[in-house]
Amino acid sequence: MDLFLMLLCFVIMAAASDSSGKPYSDWENGFYEEHVMGGFSSDEAVLNGRNMQEEARVHERDLNALLAFKKAITNDSSGLLYDWTAQNSHNICSWYGVRCRPHSTRVVQIDLSYSGFDSGLEGILSSSLGSLSLLKTMNLSGNNFTGGIPPEFGRLKALRILDLSGNWMLGGSVPKALLNCTHLKWIGLAKMDLTGTIPTEFGRLVELELLDLSWNALGGSIPTSLGNCTSLSHLDLSFNFRLSGHIPPTLGNCTSLSHLDLSKNSLSSHIPPTLGNCTSLSHLDLSENSLSSKIPPTLGKCISLSYIGLYRNSLSGHMPRTLGNLTQISQIDLSYNNLSGAIPVDLGSLQKLEDLDLSYNALDNIIPPSLGNCSSLLSLSFSSNRLSGSIPHQLGNLRNIRTLYISNNNISGLLPSSIFNLPLFYYFYFNYNTLMYSSVDFRYNTLSGISGSISKANMSHVKYLDLTTNMFTSIPEGIKNLSKLTYLSFTDNYLIGTIPNFIGNLYSLQYLYLDSNNLTGYIPHSIGQLKDLILLNISNNNIFGSIPDSISGLVSLSSLILSRNNLVGPIPKGIGNCTSLTIFSAHSNNLSGTLPVSLAYCTNITLIDLSSNNFTGELPESLSFLHQLSVLSVAYNNLHGGIPNGITNLTMLHVLDLSNNKLSGKIPSDLQTLQGFAINVSAIQSDPRLYESYKYGWLPNNSVLEEMTINIKGHIYSLPYMSSTNTIFYLSNNNLTGEIPASIGCLRSLRLLNLSGNQLEGVIPASLGNISTLEELDLSKNHLKGEIPEGLSKLHELAVLDVSSNHLCGPIPRGTQFSTFNVSSYQENHCLCGFPLHPCGKIIEGNSSTKSNDVKLGWFNRVDKNMSIVALGMGLGIGFGGVVGMFIMWEKAKLWLLRPIRPQPYFGVYRFPS
Repeated sequence: MDLFLMLLCFVIMAAASDSSGKPYSDWENGFYEEHVMGGFSSDEAVLNGRNMQEEARVHERDLNALLAFKKAITNDSSGLLYDWTAQNSHNICSWYGVRCRPHSTRVVQIDLSYSGFDSGLEGILSSSLGSLSLLKTMNLSGNNFTGGIPPEFGRLKALRILDLSGNWMLGGSVPKALLNCTHLKWIGLAKMDLTGTIPTEFGRLVELELLDLSWNALGGSIPTSLGNCTSLSHLDLSFNFRLSGHIPPTLGNCTSLSHLDLSKNSLSSHIPPTLGNCTSLSHLDLSENSLSSKIPPTLGKCISLSYIGLYRNSLSGHMPRTLGNLTQISQIDLSYNNLSGAIPVDLGSLQKLEDLDLSYNALDNIIPPSLGNCSSLLSLSFSSNRLSGSIPHQLGNLRNIRTLYISNNNISGLLPSSIFNLPLFYYFYFNYNTLMYSSVDFRYNTLSGISGSISKANMSHVKYLDLTTNMFTSIPEGIKNLSKLTYLSFTDNYLIGTIPNFIGNLYSLQYLYLDSNNLTGYIPHSIGQLKDLILLNISNNNIFGSIPDSISGLVSLSSLILSRNNLVGPIPKGIGNCTSLTIFSAHSNNLSGTLPVSLAYCTNITLIDLSSNNFTGELPESLSFLHQLSVLSVAYNNLHGGIPNGITNLTMLHVLDLSNNKLSGKIPSDLQTLQGFAINVSAIQSDPRLYESYKYGWLPNNSVLEEMTINIKGHIYSLPYMSSTNTIFYLSNNNLTGEIPASIGCLRSLRLLNLSGNQLEGVIPASLGNISTLEELDLSKNHLKGEIPEGLSKLHELAVLDVSSNHLCGPIPRGTQFSTFNVSSYQENHCLCGFPLHPCGKIIEGNSSTKSNDVKLGWFNRVDKNMSIVALGMGLGIGFGGVVGMFIMWEKAKLWLLRPIRPQPYFGVYRFPS
């Protein structure tokens, strides 16, 4: 038997002697050769003294460990472990991902890292790997293991490199037993959904050089014992979100540290000045925490820094002048803090600085002219501070700058023409194309003009110019030289006069914003030359004249916003040529004529708002072909005829406002097809993606970006945009007849319903009680009869109810919301009773005027019978004078104690003022 084992070992060792295994891919230059393959001389001496029987035993142990690991794999779609079989055990050192010690079959490396597009290895991470006593490298990153990190890995005393990162489903906590592997130099446990805390035992790993625990769910504090890891050069604890407490000052002991990332956590207190001892630091990211106090001047000693990110904290105080010592720095981001004081002039010495972002702070004083010396600057942002003075002409020396943001400050004076003479460009490669962008952003200042002239020679690079909310009174003539301009905004300035004709010569223009100014005159015909124009917004001006026919040639036009001007005449019949049109708003003008039938060719349109004009004629039946239409408002016109039956084909519609016209006929009966009014609102509101959008001020993807006004109870409200949760059905103040169709109850997400001021008959449909989202219901001034359906008492969101001026009779339903409505909601009906009117057992006989007066005063006639008897008895006891005095006092008390409750209306997603 001994002879057989010796022969077997001889064969195995002979096979292993020429096996090279899987080539190793270096993680760091020389790291593998130094820490994995090095240091075998002492092992060789020991193994040379072992007998063949011991070699066979340990070989079999390693073999069984690897086979047990494979057995726990439930999916190997890429076939990585195809050759891992017992029949192939003599080639164990040639198995994929396995590497053995030279001249032996002992496993020292497993590298099954995966970076493909499918799932990699799936299954439980087997504890059997803890038996590989000579294992120095374990790289299983990028797979889909589950079950946590086995504590048995703590037996791997020879382990130098452990990388399990990218196993998003592994979970569990960091086992303390793992930290018995005191020779570990590299630990990668990122993106594993780890929970719990960071063990203090990490301080034992004095040889540790890299620790990556990022993108997990670790909590607690950062252990101060990490300061014992004096060889540490890379520490990444970012994207845990739950790490709290302070940054340990002991990290300053890690003088070899070159990369420190603690971003996206909940760290508080101050930045420890001891970090200035880490003079090898090249990357420092402490962003998106709750750090406060000042930026320590000692950071200026970290002269190797190339990146410093402290944005989205609560840092205060002045920027330290020592930042000017960071001569290797290429990016500084201190945005979204509370920094104050002046921008240090010392920053002008940073010749390698490429990106400086100081936006959203409270910095004051002027923009330092010395920044013009930062010749490598590509991006510069001072937005949303308190900077004053003028823009220094020295910024014209920044020949490499690509983006410049100075919006929302107190910058005044003239805009240096040298800014426009910079060769701004930015190359972005995508699908073997080169896209060029340039950006100049001076929004929200008090700039009034441009000093000097804009030269034509260097203008081909400028593509984006945003001068929103400044004090320009005219569009500078030099703008005509910006031949490559694609975006131009003068929104919210003081522009007067006419729109200059040279605008039509900016042939590359795609977005033109001239809204919210004092422009007059006509829309120039030259606008029609802008064949690439996607958006034209000239709303909120005093522009008169007609809409030029040349607009019909803008085939790329997606948004045409002409609202709140003094435009007259008809809509050009050729508007249907704008087949890319998605938003058409011309409300609040004096446009006339009929609605063009050619709009039916704009099949991508989502919003049409032509309200508050003088349109006549009928609603075109062709509107029923606009299947993407979400918002249709033609209120406050002189339209007549019936509502086209085809309007119920508009399944995306969620706002329909045809109010205040002269429409007649019946309401279409098949309203159930209007699925835009039947979305699951609660599902949308509970969607965490939409919650994040609202949290950060972003609009939902299904929003229509156009302001709209609606009338509720005589009050005008403005909606800044229309999302799919804004559901409005307004047909009020027309000449509609017939009954309210029962199918209206299928509009289950409807919020505002107004059918008042018509000649509708019949009863109030009980199906209205199915619209649980309803916030306003106005059926007043019709000829409705019967009772108010009891099911309406279930409408818990109802804030406005008006059924006055009808022929309703019977008891008013009782319910949470019905207890808040006052007399005006029910007045001028036939015989309604119950709160807040007179009790149903006390209907007063008489003519209609008496009944009307009774309804109007019903609240004040509601006096408890027993209390009246008591008052009468007291009056008999104290005499006639006392009786008279008591009744006078009682009338005043009633007005104070029993006055009607007037609720403050709340319209859900609309957030209207009361």
